[in-house]
This record gives sequence, structure tokens and C-alpha cells, in this order.
Amino acid sequence: MLSRRTTTLAAFITAYLLMVYCVYTGPLSTTLPAGYPVLRDLLWNYGVLALFIFVLWFLAKHLPKYEIPKLPAHWTRFLILLFALGLSGFFVVSFWKWIVESPPKTIANIIIVMGKALTHYVSLGVANSALNGVLTIYETLFVLVVVLWQLHGWRRQTFSFSWRHGAATIVLLIISTLVSWVANRFFLHDDPVQTVVPTGRIVSLLATFVCQSLVNGIPEELFYRAYIFPQLLAWIRRPLITGWITIALFNASHIPSLFIGQGLVLPWWKWILWCLFNLQPTGWLYLAIYYRMRSAIPGATYHTYITLWAFPFLM
Repeated sequence: MLSRRTTTLAAFITAYLLMVYCVYTGPLSTTLPAGYPVLRDLLWNYGVLALFIFVLWFLAKHLPKYEIPKLPAHWTRFLILLFALGLSGFFVVSFWKWIVESPPKTIANIIIVMGKALTHYVSLGVANSALNGVLTIYETLFVLVVVLWQLHGWRRQTFSFSWRHGAATIVLLIISTLVSWVANRFFLHDDPVQTVVPTGRIVSLLATFVCQSLVNGIPEELFYRAYIFPQLLAWIRRPLITGWITIALFNASHIPSLFIGQGLVLPWWKWILWCLFNLQPTGWLYLAIYYRMRSAIPGATYHTYITLWAFPFLM
């Protein structure tokens, strides 16, 4: 006999996958290329997620047995911080779009000078990553201050990274690289945009990784997984529902870049569907890594790596 908890989980997963399929063959079909194979991508993406969750479950017995941070309930403070981060994210994306698409002459000259100065020492790719890191550094510092302020006695655990954390992260990176190669070889047909493995000089790769980690890996994992998830869990007390809300907020934080940077315009209710039922389960994967390791650093490392290379999901 299956336990009630197992039955409930199976029902939730089935309903969730059905809803993802429905919204991407219905209201959100306009966000995909014409004739896009939604069912293929859905089965692949969530099958890959299941693979990673199985690996994390297997690795869990070898990882430190940490608790999830227990945070006090501060609704007002939490909402103010959430609004502040959203506003700052919108400002960053707007500022980035303004600089890239129609910069004033003075700013354009400064960027050109900075770019030329950097390319004397590093590659163009590293220089671009460094400039992105500079543009978003204040938001990264904002998140770091918030996490250090809110987590109190849980700070050491949140920033922990033992050799077992490192070994588990390497396993995840290897699996992601293999899965990405299969996706690139059989589904994406060697799409040059889908870079499977890092190439180039070690120094350039490390510099690119560090700069990119300041843009998304570190701030996003610290804020959404290490802070928002435990904070919401203190009120909701159900990890699955809490995780879903956390992922919806994480997806919502990317709306400014889609709206301003890529020009994707949707009605408000379609944005809500996009946040709740995403065809790429990256948020679920990042949350699973944090939930098993109880530290933000492995997730930040993996997050940064698959942003640059070895992204395992299809569209």
C-alpha cells in the first residue's frame, strides 16, 4: 500500500505536469516557435529533473546533516525586501537596456574605453562578463547584506562548502555536461548557442565564472533559496507548497529581463501562468540542490556553471 504522502505527491506531480502541458499548448503557446514540440520538451526537461533529484537523494546520505534555517515571522520586513529587490532588478535591466541599445555619447565612450582596456588583458567574452558584473554589483551587495542580516546564527551553514559538498557538486556538473551533450547531439542538432563544455584558457574561464557568479549564481541562490525559502517555510510549513511559491517568485524576478531585454509582452494573467508553470524546471532543480545540501554555495556554483555551459534542459 502506498502511503498517503506518496499518493499526494504523485497526484501533485501529475497535475503539475498536465498544467504545464496545457498552458504551453494553450495560453503560452505564443511564447514558443510555431509548431514547437511541447510534449517532447516537457518529458525531457522533467525527466532530467527526476534524474537529478534521484542523484541528490542518493548523495544525501553522504552529505552533512544540516537543518533548514528557522527564521522568525516578519511579514512586513519580508515584503519590503521583496519589493526592494524587484525594483532594483527592474532598474538594473532598464539601465542595461539603455546602455546597450541607445547609450548617451559620454557613457558609450566610457564603455568603449573600459572594453578596450580590459581586452588588453582578457578575452572579449571575459570583458563582457566583467562589465555585466560591474552593472549588477550593487544588487549582489544588497542581497549579501540582506542574507547576512536576516540569517543570524545560520550564516556559517549557508556559506559552508565542505569536501563532500564539492564532490557532490562535481557529480552534478558531470551529469549536467553529459545530459547537455545528449540534448545538443540529438535534439538541438549541435546548436552553437548551446555550449556543452568550457573552452579557452583556464584564467579566462575562471574570470568569466567569477564575474557570472556575481550576476546570477551568488545573489539568486542566496536570496531565493537560502533566505526566501526558509522564511516562507516558517509560515507555510509545507516544503512542497513553499518551494512552489519560492520558484514562482524566482521566475517573476526574470520578467524585467524578458519584458525589457527581449521584448516579450504578455497579459498579467499569462505572466502568472509563466511564473507558476515553467517549461524549464530550473527553479525546481536549484531548490532541490539547496534542500539536500542546506548550503547556498553548491547551488550557486552549479547555477553559474549551467548558465555558461552544459545547460541540461530544452526550451
